[in-house]
Amino acid sequence: MNVKVIFPKDSQPDIAKATIAERLCQAAFLCINLPDYIEVHFAKLGPSIYGETILKPGINRSITINLDLSIAEIIYPITHELIHLSQVYEGKLVVGGRGIYVWEGKTYKVDPAKISYMAYKELPWEYDVAVRQKKLIEQIIG
Repeated sequence: MNVKVIFPKDSQPDIAKATIAERLCQAAFLCINLPDYIEVHFAKLGPSIYGETILKPGINRSITINLDLSIAEIIYPITHELIHLSQVYEGKLVVGGRGIYVWEGKTYKVDPAKISYMAYKELPWEYDVAVRQKKLIEQIIG
């Protein structure tokens, strides 16, 4: 498995964060289904966003983590986003345009501007991450 860690052009690469990101991806690859190549982008995402999975047609290998998080804080968002990447890779989750998500064959229309955080966490793909994340972290970190 290959992992490429990318930092914004206007910032210094954080070798410690890059190393943690690479190791987490490598370890997760042994536990869940992931593509052979993953890009981990660090970017300024704002104060309340920890990470996101880039899900576009043909680009299902990239996650973004908030650059402002500490080394200790990046573990949860990286594993969270890797599980989303796994969901897409396995075909459980398909993300279409305009807020259309297909989870295990069922279509959902989600408007991020109109859904509460609590309701968002209860969407089936987010619930799946919540159930699997603790176990994944235990498997890869101990």
